[in-house]
Amino acid sequence: MLPKRNTERRDVATSLRPRNVPEAARELDDAAFNPAQAFAALVATHVEGGRAAIVRPENRRGLMRAAAAAGLRPFDATLIIAMVQDRARRGEPLAESGTDPRLVAVKLPESKFPLATVASAALTVTLAACIFALAIGWLAGA
Repeated sequence: MLPKRNTERRDVATSLRPRNVPEAARELDDAAFNPAQAFAALVATHVEGGRAAIVRPENRRGLMRAAAAAGLRPFDATLIIAMVQDRARRGEPLAESGTDPRLVAVKLPESKFPLATVASAALTVTLAACIFALAIGWLAGA
């Protein structure tokens, strides 16, 4: 079962990041958390063979599970893996994979509760409380 809340997704993605990823990639700010960047940093630690940029099948399966836990679609996870492998094949530093500008092409997971839904629910509860308070005041005053 996949994590339901963004905080659970963030915890899963953060816990899967190995120790040899640069500090900047490991200590992502909660407000600016980007699962695609975190996943790219994780993928970079599993690329082997220098410019051959090999990701072993067993590692790829584990990476795909980590991506699903972080809320990424399989297509986006595969795209990120390909981006990191491309960086290795071009001789670019893998330590900076989490900051690759091409990651903007990846669709980020959507929140289960969009802000509009939460605001609407809060407004409804507030209005109900006001109506209830008016009804009590009217009954107490009558």
